[in-house]
Amino acid sequence: MFRILCGSAFSSSTIVDTTYTYSSSSAKRWDWKREAWRGLTRKRGGCFTFCAAARVLLEKIGARAIFITRNSGIRHDWLLVDLGTGWYHFDPLNSGPSAKFQCFMLTTKEVQDLYPFFWRFNEKNYPELADTPFVRDW
Repeated sequence: MFRILCGSAFSSSTIVDTTYTYSSSSAKRWDWKREAWRGLTRKRGGCFTFCAAARVLLEKIGARAIFITRNSGIRHDWLLVDLGTGWYHFDPLNSGPSAKFQCFMLTTKEVQDLYPFFWRFNEKNYPELADTPFVRDW
């Protein structure tokens, strides 16, 4: 079981605090909005499903978000998010080697220092990422 952590973008408490079931499958990667709807209404899906749901919610508050995919091993998807201060990593599944880890607005160094092989990606394929820790000013 996972909790989608989109609420972290809005306030100090989690707004979306519902348990979702991870099913290790995502239906249609080419139609991320449909996949977001599927995840939010059925409360189940794979990492892409919950990234799509998080992206919909983040874009509703004016954030920019793009998908990012691990480039080695088993496929895993997460987001790069820009809340106006640069691009940071956000994995809405509260996943990683320790399910207690929350990956919200972390620099590449922060995620790779914690789990060097989990969030691997080709930086050349994405916008320049922030290198200073995210500071929430609200």
